[in-house]
Amino acid sequence: MRKSIIFCTAILILAFSISVAAKTKYKVFRPEGAGKSAFLQSDGKKYKYFTLERGQVIDFSVIGPTKVKIRVRPAMEGGIKSANFEIQVWEGKKMIVGRKAESGKSKLKVDDKGVDVGLARDLFFKAPRGRHNYEIKVVSSDLKKSYVRFYQEKKKRKPKYISYKPSKFGETVKLKSSKSDITYYLVNKEGGVELSVIGPAEVMIYCRTNFDKNIKEKSKFGLGVFENGETVKNFTGIAKKSTKSVYADRTDLIPSTLHKYTLNVPSGKHTYTFKKVNSAAPNIGIRFKMKENSLGKKK
Repeated sequence: MRKSIIFCTAILILAFSISVAAKTKYKVFRPEGAGKSAFLQSDGKKYKYFTLERGQVIDFSVIGPTKVKIRVRPAMEGGIKSANFEIQVWEGKKMIVGRKAESGKSKLKVDDKGVDVGLARDLFFKAPRGRHNYEIKVVSSDLKKSYVRFYQEKKKRKPKYISYKPSKFGETVKLKSSKSDITYYLVNKEGGVELSVIGPAEVMIYCRTNFDKNIKEKSKFGLGVFENGETVKNFTGIAKKSTKSVYADRTDLIPSTLHKYTLNVPSGKHTYTFKKVNSAAPNIGIRFKMKENSLGKKK
């Protein structure tokens, strides 16, 4: 009974994993517990697999969260035309995922020996956060050995954002930083900053409302984005005086804590004007960043 519950749970996990697997890109990795390997070949192409004998396991570990794909091909020895088997992945004494499968012969052969290999059967699962030590086994009364190949999700590179200078601006302030002072461009109710950009693109806006001696600890603010006199976006928030940041060149202004916004720019060339909206603050300091691969589109 307990084994049936474990297997049903594992099948549910497998079904969910398969639904997202098609959108995932994988890379091959070598498991720590791998022993013998073999090259399976067809039409001049070779693929490295690891040999898994009957009754044996292959240990492997991954650091999650990540997605794992395991590809199994049965060794069709002794005149076997079709093989039934079960792929199981265990963590300690718990089977976390399993798949029952049937496979016929494929075009692949083992090295130059001419030994037949079965069609691939894949098993997918998600490893949660942290380091996990797993083992894979193939259970079958038909097979003496199987060939296994291991894949792990390719990590997506985080986009790199680079400072993007506005096309027109007036006053600026310098925010003190441990590395170098950071330039902010000041906007008031009349404007003060224009940004030209070619879309589609995402513009990251870093915003600090500026306080003077007449404003209390908190203040509502709005940063309006306009194009050809029409409102494109109105970013709002409640500003709070920063206790850590100061301006290097304006002792009369106290910056707020940082607010971040994203402006989605549609296709084509656009020129945006930024204005202070419904705010008691004397002005608002803003700066921009864009993805590195989007730079060079400014006119």
